[in-house]
Amino acid sequence: MLTVEKEQIKQQLLSFNERVVIRTPGAERLLMEILTENPQIFAYVSGYSAAPSLMERGLAFKISYDNTDIPHKYVYYVTSRERLEDIYHATLAAYIPAIIIVAPPTLDVWGAYSDFHVGYGAFYSNHTSTERRGWNMGRVGLSFYRLDFNYRIGRLKLTMMEREVDKEVERLQKTLFHPDMRPETKAYIAHNYLARTVEYWLKEDANPLEMSYRQSAYGALINKKCVCQGYAEAYKRLLDTQGILNYVLCGKVKESTVNHAWNAVSFDGRDYYHVDVTWDSRGGGLSSQQYFCKSDAFMRPTRIWTRRSGVVCNSEANITQIAKEDIFFNKAKYLRCGIDPANF
Repeated sequence: MLTVEKEQIKQQLLSFNERVVIRTPGAERLLMEILTENPQIFAYVSGYSAAPSLMERGLAFKISYDNTDIPHKYVYYVTSRERLEDIYHATLAAYIPAIIIVAPPTLDVWGAYSDFHVGYGAFYSNHTSTERRGWNMGRVGLSFYRLDFNYRIGRLKLTMMEREVDKEVERLQKTLFHPDMRPETKAYIAHNYLARTVEYWLKEDANPLEMSYRQSAYGALINKKCVCQGYAEAYKRLLDTQGILNYVLCGKVKESTVNHAWNAVSFDGRDYYHVDVTWDSRGGGLSSQQYFCKSDAFMRPTRIWTRRSGVVCNSEANITQIAKEDIFFNKAKYLRCGIDPANF
């Protein structure tokens, strides 16, 4: 019964109920226990007072909340700098307006963000500034950090852009993928489509709005013009719809100051492969598979990148050959369903 009541109280707190009644003996201790077990909820609770409720036979808590403008999915409990970096990448790539980080006091959240901005700020030209504030909850031994991100493009325009991208991704699923395709084939075809149809566009005198477009999935999928970040974000969006595990990797071209972005892809959750759509885009509707599903050893001579836990590209499997064999034996079926053969 206690487990059921704890879950009910948890849901009331997540719904920001201003009045929560706890009938179990030791009500205040139970409330603190719930908040300690769910530190993300504690990010919202700014205070409470309690008074007995004879009619409801329990202790009635009046709860005050803060940060209720931030959805639950953007409140993260984090224990490592590596995870912080992943969150910062995902936040700025998706133009999320604000997040909350819950962390042990030993984790330098501000320092990790400053290092991230120095290393990767150039990848996110739409981001203009970040407002930061933090507070501590000594009773639970945690620190809380709120980061509000300001963007060059306003939220209304960003929402419109996101809708256009979602619509285009939905349309492309019908011409790129078949339910019976192997995941390797889907990754191969998505790679070929972007490398063939998107123009690498590095206009030196681009205005701020153009720079923001070209570093996003919008630039690749809607404008058909982008730089490496746009290719990588668009490739991720297409693979995500097919449930194919993948990440955007950020790094630099070796012996230069040039920032670069590409993807790491896994078909089994264990082995990963590098996919660099940008370097396979030849312009004029031409493409290659030179940088499709390659190992760390293959990529290491040309670039350095931020390592991700568990993402190791050691396999030498010929994914291109696997995809081509799938297409060879099932081509007629795929064509009957409207798959565009230009990407084979």
